Amino acid sequence: MKNLFELTEEEKNSIRGLHESYKSKPGTSLNEQRGDLTGVPGREDNSKVNIPKWKNIFGWKNTGKLNFGTSDILKEPLAILKLDDGNTYNVRYLASLPGYSGPSTTTTGGTELDVFDIPGDSLPFADNMVIPSFDKFANAKVEFDRIVTAFVNYINAGGFDKLNNITIQGSADSANPTLSVPSGYSELDHNPPYDGLTDLNQMNLFLAKKRAENYAAKLIEEVKTRTGKTLNIKSQTPISYLGKGDSYRGPQFRSIKLTPNVPKLTKSEPTPAPQSYDKYAPEQLPEAKPVKITVTIDGKSEVRDGYSYNYQNTSFVGVEEIGSIPYAFENMVDGKIENNSLSVTSEGITNIIGEIKDGVPNVNTQNFGYTINKYSGPLTTNFGRKKVKSNDKEIVLNTIKDIYLAFEKL
Repeated sequence: MKNLFELTEEEKNSIRGLHESYKSKPGTSLNEQRGDLTGVPGREDNSKVNIPKWKNIFGWKNTGKLNFGTSDILKEPLAILKLDDGNTYNVRYLASLPGYSGPSTTTTGGTELDVFDIPGDSLPFADNMVIPSFDKFANAKVEFDRIVTAFVNYINAGGFDKLNNITIQGSADSANPTLSVPSGYSELDHNPPYDGLTDLNQMNLFLAKKRAENYAAKLIEEVKTRTGKTLNIKSQTPISYLGKGDSYRGPQFRSIKLTPNVPKLTKSEPTPAPQSYDKYAPEQLPEAKPVKITVTIDGKSEVRDGYSYNYQNTSFVGVEEIGSIPYAFENMVDGKIENNSLSVTSEGITNIIGEIKDGVPNVNTQNFGYTINKYSGPLTTNFGRKKVKSNDKEIVLNTIKDIYLAFEKL
């Protein structure tokens, strides 16, 4: 699945440069023994890249090194390991803007909206419930903010008139719908329950349909708040996997598919007039706009005050106070998988990347020539400081991105 938050070449070069600069810090070195390069396409034995393998003479381990100091952080695997499913994987690095609400900055070049396949563990619905509860599902809020931001960027790039065929389709897995009230709730949020339906398959279709429609309503509401534009989202026939057995049970089958059905926008920029360069002229600071940013640390998300800004035709977001946001990882760090959750320890500080999930995160994975099977994250990280201007006042922001570690089956 392609993502609407595709990294531009400027962003890719920025990430590569930041990680490359870390490798030149005094006192750092890559002394880890070079790992096995098996399964890394195009790699030869004399390659200089260091890919740790989570294995010793006794077999595969659940701990090992991750090499964030690879020659190309966006292309080289960080490690090779084996998961509980018995398969070995390359560990890959991905990054994207955190979700944010408020004024958006747009970039030159292309803007596109692709299909969103939202699995159940990224949706804000408890069992047997149909009204979104973002306060109870942090991962769902992160995903929702990303989708909203993508639509806002498309609209701000001039694409609203093309958003005339958006569809949404809900799916419910093979588990029986019941009248049970989930923990943390006092009653079901549909009365009468299931609109009076008693046939299990019809009840399952009710869950799929109402969840999709209510999710669409929230999306319409938030996009209108940020742009003044009202989306029209058409509900498609829901899908029920009831009766198909346990193999059709899980987040990928209790999902929502949101299809914008729009072309990629291209924006042509006029050729700028030649300008003389004055090395003594003051720096022209980017103009930053206040926004609310969803920051995710150790698997928990919270909304913080921040800013969005555009620099060298690329959108960024940042916060003034870094708080608990970790710095971007550098060189070799310690990794660990425990209870299906991946964590990283750098300079004595451990950060949880997140639960290892099936599927593809909502970031671009199309341009690097590999397939993602599982992923962990996001974790919000600090990529450095940038001086900007907001309301004629100079401020210094900590530029942040969400990172993921993705798993490519060998």
